[in-house]
Amino acid sequence: MGQEFINLDFQTTTYFGMKSLTEEEILNKLQSDRNIFLTFRRTGIIHSKDYSFITKVTFSGHEKNCVENSKTEEEKANSKRNLKVVEDYFNSQHPSNSYKLNFAERSDSECAIFSQNKYSTPVVIQQKLVEIFG
Repeated sequence: MGQEFINLDFQTTTYFGMKSLTEEEILNKLQSDRNIFLTFRRTGIIHSKDYSFITKVTFSGHEKNCVENSKTEEEKANSKRNLKVVEDYFNSQHPSNSYKLNFAERSDSECAIFSQNKYSTPVVIQQKLVEIFG
């Protein structure tokens, strides 16, 4: 097959059609595994390599995945609420700290929730994502 038949814009993803987790499902995951909070407290970041519930469709404020692209306004609001659930849970676990969380991704499968206090600029968080995912 010649080079002229390769479509470089063609993208596939295993995340196509995936549904966002509900607030209750996220809270159940956080409560069922204390290591999630302990890892976050120690490093300031949790990521999809260790915790598969951290996905673009659940936490991204922009797009579902590389195929479905943009989210509706309702989906964006749900993502914001989902991130707030994690933030509130972490703050309840360590009341002396006031965590402010954000979400970052490099691709559908390379996602992270991080502390804005520790990773304050996009360059710093992108460098951390490179360290984590290679």
